[in-house]
Amino acid sequence: MMQRWSEDTIRFMEDASSFGNYHKELAEILLPYLPIDGHVCDAGCGLGHLALALTERCERVTAVDASENALRGLMNRDRPYNLRVLHGDVFAMEETYDAMVFCYFGKADEILRLAKSGRVDKILVVRRDCSVHQFSGGAVPRKEHSINMLSRTLNENQIPYISKNIALELGQPFRSMEDALKFFQLYNKSDVAITPENLNGKLISTGRKDFPYYYPNVREMELIVFETKDLLEKV
Repeated sequence: MMQRWSEDTIRFMEDASSFGNYHKELAEILLPYLPIDGHVCDAGCGLGHLALALTERCERVTAVDASENALRGLMNRDRPYNLRVLHGDVFAMEETYDAMVFCYFGKADEILRLAKSGRVDKILVVRRDCSVHQFSGGAVPRKEHSINMLSRTLNENQIPYISKNIALELGQPFRSMEDALKFFQLYNKSDVAITPENLNGKLISTGRKDFPYYYPNVREMELIVFETKDLLEKV
């Protein structure tokens, strides 16, 4: 499902990205698997923070997203010479790449179909552990993540791939308690209403004037890396 990029969701993500080093740390983890002298695509790039981090070491980076709202900030800022920004559906484009990164984006069948198209040599998929919904007031039933089908398909067809567990901090800073309340109400997927009372114990005080409150959150993720030539030979 595509992220719904509204004024509020963009603002909260920009604040989270500026507060810590999540995207730079994630880029450092991905770089050993990327052809840094080739052309890398950040598919479903969102606000483009990962793509920007990759430009520091990769020769060419293209950031693609279907949301004009998400790309607006990236389009309007000064960008590195080696970053290109495209608005559109990455699965419908005819562009070719040495490697493509799917970070919290793309369904398994879409990624596999693109892998068989001959448009990309290597695919990196970063999926988040969705067993617990951190921003809800109560328990939220979770379905199996669709990307698990990707692992199963690779295993069933004896396609070699790399799997790596990742844990990185990406918490949410808040400019006020009212801001925190708005954030949790925005992302709450449970039947339990978010109130100031049930935010007690979730937030920590930072001592900062710009972001006095912070919600710590470690993202548990899995990285899957495979070469598309192996898939084309066996599937």
